[in-house]
Amino acid sequence: MQRPASQRRLFDEICLNIKKRKELGDKNVELTDQEIRSIRCMFGPDLDFALKIAKTIQITILFDEYNREIFSVTSKPEKYYFVTRYVNSCTCKSYINRVLTVGGKPDTFFCKHIISTRLLDA
Repeated sequence: MQRPASQRRLFDEICLNIKKRKELGDKNVELTDQEIRSIRCMFGPDLDFALKIAKTIQITILFDEYNREIFSVTSKPEKYYFVTRYVNSCTCKSYINRVLTVGGKPDTFFCKHIISTRLLDA
């Protein structure tokens, strides 16, 4: 399994590649099979949940009082989480338990909500 720092770099690179394909005129950019395999190796089952969230457009972009983008991600009816764009933080339990570990090393940099917003925003 890759270390979280290398996961983050690879995921950033994949998101950048998606953004570049969009800039070249492809509005309905799909992940390539290789990108899906790479992301699945990094995030496992979180990827399936993230893709479901991204495909069903359960993400709303909000702005705080400083005009910073915040994503509101609905994962279940009447259950939503907030993801900050450039800081990569989320209000879900998975983020708190797996990313913000106390006394240990995080096993990932992202929860499914961050993955879905990053893919959608790419």
